[in-house]
Amino acid sequence: MKAKTLLGKFETFISRSLPVLIGLVISFVIMLIISDQPFTAFVSFIGGSFFDLYSFGSMLSILSILLISGLGGMVALKAGAINIGGEGQLYLGAMTAAVIAIYLKLPAPDFVVTILAILGGMLAGALWILIPALLKSSLNVNEIVTTLMSDYMAPLLTAYFVNNVIRNPMSGNAETVRIPQTMQLFKLLPPSKLNISIILSILLLICLQIFYLRTKSGLKQQMVGLHPSFAEAMGVRPQKVIFTSLLASGAIFGLSGALVTLGIEYRFLQGFSPGYGSLGLTIALMGGIAPIGILWSSILYSVLLYGATKMQVNADVPFSLVFLLQGIIVLLVTSNKFNISFGRREKNE
Repeated sequence: MKAKTLLGKFETFISRSLPVLIGLVISFVIMLIISDQPFTAFVSFIGGSFFDLYSFGSMLSILSILLISGLGGMVALKAGAINIGGEGQLYLGAMTAAVIAIYLKLPAPDFVVTILAILGGMLAGALWILIPALLKSSLNVNEIVTTLMSDYMAPLLTAYFVNNVIRNPMSGNAETVRIPQTMQLFKLLPPSKLNISIILSILLLICLQIFYLRTKSGLKQQMVGLHPSFAEAMGVRPQKVIFTSLLASGAIFGLSGALVTLGIEYRFLQGFSPGYGSLGLTIALMGGIAPIGILWSSILYSVLLYGATKMQVNADVPFSLVFLLQGIIVLLVTSNKFNISFGRREKNE
């Protein structure tokens, strides 16, 4: 029995890895075509995160944000909903955290304001998905459409505020003033921007793993995602579960934005995200909608995202190649053509 379980896990690992390997091969072929230094570009792309401690720390700081975003995408998917608006919720969370950290004056230690900024970012993300969640749970309006529309609105809304209301008048960029150093997240590997958000992301992963494996609420959520009619027959209210799952998903995306502001950028900057929120759904799908799988897929994407910046510096290949790779991987993962079976026949359903 143990051998069968291990074989099943190995098959799953191979099935998940093949699309990535194929995507990397296609990326290398593209580099051969468009670059004068294809080998330098490829080595920087997949290995740039490991050139030195600064690069490694920077990659881990990106990993913490992508892991949280992936978990945000997973929470909605577990309930059978799809939150396309993660990028918008991340933007609102990031701006809200900056506003609280900069403008909220309390007769309390600065770390209290930092905690309030993180909670405020989560609240902003949850509120931004509130209308799509209500429409889905009460009128069964397709959440893909509503979250997608809100996703387009959020960067425009935050751009208005950062250009006209909270802009730093001393800066030529559309950004706020810097957050006081005493309110920034504690650095773990200076001079890189690796901070305690990596610990928070791992704690969130562990909590969600326990939630889905050990709690009734977690099992109900998964039941609604897999068999909503059966869940309803068992006395579970699918609409309520979907509503709370979407709110939780938005709050987690808002958390990732708040951590970017407090631990990486130290201010709110227009256009700060290279797609942290959008990648959340991709990472969740690639990780099999499971916390441990999401950890591995977020590691892959953080390596590629940081590697893409190194690739731009060391070779003549644009950063946008990473998004081409993302599209290729999503197409291959969702095609369901990589179900590997070693010497066993699968029963037809």
